Amino acid sequence: MMATTFAMWKKIDTKALLVGMAGGTVITLALVGLATIPHLDNCGLLLLPGVLIAAIFFATGINSDHPVVFIGLAGLSDMAIFSCLVLATYSAFRKRVGTLVLLLLAVNLITTANAQQLHIRIFNAKTNKPITDERLNVAFHADQIGSVAMATDKNGLIIIDPAHAQTVRILANMYGDCRPRAELYTDYSIATILSTGITTSNICSGITLPPKPGELLLFEIPKNYIPTFPKPPATNLPHSDAPPTSY
Repeated sequence: MMATTFAMWKKIDTKALLVGMAGGTVITLALVGLATIPHLDNCGLLLLPGVLIAAIFFATGINSDHPVVFIGLAGLSDMAIFSCLVLATYSAFRKRVGTLVLLLLAVNLITTANAQQLHIRIFNAKTNKPITDERLNVAFHADQIGSVAMATDKNGLIIIDPAHAQTVRILANMYGDCRPRAELYTDYSIATILSTGITTSNICSGITLPPKPGELLLFEIPKNYIPTFPKPPATNLPHSDAPPTSY
């Protein structure tokens, strides 16, 4: 048995072994990175085999006395599994075909990881703090028909994938919109947002923020906010409620 196993590994050349190990490491790290991106967290399910293997030794998983060792064992197990898959693919299709498959896989992972996303940040126009309970109406059409109410997270952020859309339109929902009336139904260019970022107008206060590439900044105000106005200037002119005297 030992002789058979040794003979099998002896047939695998060093280059193929290195390719398998490198490919398994890249795939594992790429899946870990993708799992941290909103809307792509399902990629973490592909790492489940390694977690199950680590659970054999640590029944309580991450809650065990050695959580770092558990995570490390799960990661190494996933690397070993993916390395075997890459090695099998590389050997089956020989060197040229195997290299092509690896290149295509790497390009696909890089493209997915670097997919440009649009970030909408919403701030309170009076406090300059993020609004965490808004459900902003977002539409990728020339009008507001078909818009979707999207919730902000704890940082007042909404992350969306513009796909092939060229413009985006937003409209406040739970709060008052601080943009002037003429700007409320603006179709913002997604290319401009991704390139330089856009900060919308704020007529509720003097607060403004510099945009960052990929961000669309919106200012809102609570609907129960009642603005206060300065008192009119005092005057020394006489005043009377009596009707004017006709001459």
